[in-house]
Amino acid sequence: MIERAISGDMKNWVLKAIRKSSIFAKLLPKDEGAILSHAKLIEYSAQETIMREGETADFFLLLLNGQAQMMMSRSGMEDLIEIGNVQPFESIGEIGLLLKKPRMATVRCVSKSVLTLQFKAKSFDLMLNKIRGFAAQTARVLAQRLSSVSRRLPLPEMTAEEVGNISERIFQLLPGTFIARQYILPLRYESGTLLLGFVHDPTPAHMEMIRQHHPTLKLKIVRISTELFNNQLRQAGLLETEPAQIAPAQQNKFIDDENSDEEIELELDDIIVDDSEKSQAHIRVGKKTEEFRNIQPLLERMVAEGASDIHLSGGQLPRWRIDGDLYPISGYEAFDKEEVFGMLKWLMPERALEEFKEFNDADFSYQLPGVSRFRVNLYRDEHGINAAMRQIPDQVPNLDDLGLPDGISRITQLSRGLVLVTGPTGSGKSTTLAAIISQLNKRRRSHIVTLEDPIEFVYESELALVHQREIGSHTSSFSRALRASLRQDPDIVLVGELRDLETVRLAMETANTGHLVFGTLHTNTAISTIDRMINLFPVDEQSQARSVLAETLKGVISQMLCKRIGGGRVGAFEMLFVTSAISNLIRQAKTHQIVSAMSTGRAQGQCALNQHLEELVRRRFIDKSEAFYRANDKEDLKGRLG
Repeated sequence: MIERAISGDMKNWVLKAIRKSSIFAKLLPKDEGAILSHAKLIEYSAQETIMREGETADFFLLLLNGQAQMMMSRSGMEDLIEIGNVQPFESIGEIGLLLKKPRMATVRCVSKSVLTLQFKAKSFDLMLNKIRGFAAQTARVLAQRLSSVSRRLPLPEMTAEEVGNISERIFQLLPGTFIARQYILPLRYESGTLLLGFVHDPTPAHMEMIRQHHPTLKLKIVRISTELFNNQLRQAGLLETEPAQIAPAQQNKFIDDENSDEEIELELDDIIVDDSEKSQAHIRVGKKTEEFRNIQPLLERMVAEGASDIHLSGGQLPRWRIDGDLYPISGYEAFDKEEVFGMLKWLMPERALEEFKEFNDADFSYQLPGVSRFRVNLYRDEHGINAAMRQIPDQVPNLDDLGLPDGISRITQLSRGLVLVTGPTGSGKSTTLAAIISQLNKRRRSHIVTLEDPIEFVYESELALVHQREIGSHTSSFSRALRASLRQDPDIVLVGELRDLETVRLAMETANTGHLVFGTLHTNTAISTIDRMINLFPVDEQSQARSVLAETLKGVISQMLCKRIGGGRVGAFEMLFVTSAISNLIRQAKTHQIVSAMSTGRAQGQCALNQHLEELVRRRFIDKSEAFYRANDKEDLKGRLG
């Protein structure tokens, strides 16, 4: 072990590494100096033990390079069991500092050398209390690690005799709905630690929810049986039947009588670690303060009943979109002005909360484990706070399942250039792009960088290496991220939205330098997409922009969703592939002539919207009235359909 100085170029290198780490992901530039002032630069050599199970926890580390191995002992076994590896920009050792307990695992250097930043226990406590966002981010990182480790190492089990009777006050530490639906029990509080019983494996979502209620308490987790869980809920009056059969009224109640409007405030003076936090340690229960209604049952219904979107509105009945139409959601009354925010604030990342407070709207995504992923927009209007939530399937769709015209395979064979996917909001642009990226991920040894707001479909690197960056969380804007991507050795770049001139200009330049770039626009036809791109430029630059676009644009997919006969929806597509003839039409500002080139170019993969609508009618996917409603050139479609 060697201590090194942090100065000169080394200081800049260390700062770059800190910015890449998960535990410092929310760090503000003004706090970087404070972080460095607490840190020591320590180098370990191959096979050197960095931490040892059972020893006093007096520091935590951030790996800057190299790799370390984590091992843990188990009862009845002499050898250490490997439970994972520590990679660059990951941290280790925080759990021991939080619990003030001996190390839970042994960590050993497995690279030739490992360079780390070391933070002593006192520095860790100061950062938790002084640096904004550090405590919350630490909780998230530890929750993710806990979820990963729990799959490798079983939780210690507690029997009914060991649990005994649970204090009613301890039962009030978590919402009754959360307890009943997630199979989690608060068991007891001892020496600053809250003991929790889990029937199933804990997940990051579970831990983050618990941390929202108790950000300062230490947590210890054990395994309990389903029988023990059910018996304890019955004794507390939270469960009269099995969890799967809980009545709707019971699902939305807390500890107190649901019909009571009385507000109960529970003072937890006996479990306050720091007197300065007493004012924040009140636990409120009751009809008026139960965080209103748990959002999870509604999202589960949304997925089960096939809704694509949910609209939650202050002062109005909630509605969901099924097969393109909005319907009221049965079993719900109109929400109060602030009720929607009360339902959603616990699942919002800190960035989104700050953005909403400043601008009165925010975008973010949320993963409900075992159910689905959701894209959320929270916004305020004259009636209160509202939310639009869209379901994003867990599985990335296959191109063959989307019903695109046959020419789509040409898109996946491109090596460079610009490809645009367009259509109105809710037309499935993200789904089409996800299917294309998924296929490229499986078939190319390439580096794919996606820039999204927020991240929707999540990709695991396969033949390709995939990095996904979220605007607001990982970078400040599309244009900044796109500019930075050129220094990240990408082959393929996906830009979630070409929303301004600077981003469009950079996308065209990136495509012009030998990269394959995908982007989206809110336009209705392939031709209007080209005109929209050009019109974003100042008049004196439009001629040059046409020339560049004529060279770089390789294809446009324009799409919309139609009501399918028998229920559901099906996509109607317009496909434009830029041939040398079409490139000349773009350069000469004769985009209106592209329509005829598309109509006669099926051999090159071209497909006009009316051609595909006609095909969908002939194949009995949609009826004539739906095709006519969706058509841009209705007279042409009349002739096609007779």
